[in-house]
Amino acid sequence: MASSSSSAKSVGDVTGQFDGGQYKISYRDTNAILAVTLSNDGIIHGQPGAMLAMDPGVTMKGEFKFSFKKLFTGGEMTYTTFTGPGEVMLAPAIW
Repeated sequence: MASSSSSAKSVGDVTGQFDGGQYKISYRDTNAILAVTLSNDGIIHGQPGAMLAMDPGVTMKGEFKFSFKKLFTGGEMTYTTFTGPGEVMLAPAIW
């Protein structure tokens, strides 16, 4: 993905690593963006509708897991799996 040429960090930027990649959380006013750089076969799970952008090398797969508990409590029954290598940008779902 093309990165911005701006070298200024946001006030609330947080960076780190996890087993399978690196992440950066950027805060801009009330909006947050999670940029995850996945290594080969690195995996993350996200909610449907949260993806802003992804590299062509990233594989995306949607899944549905049914349970009566989630049905009655209003829990999420769907999620998306992203597999690397590449970068994925996520934001809070708006619906």
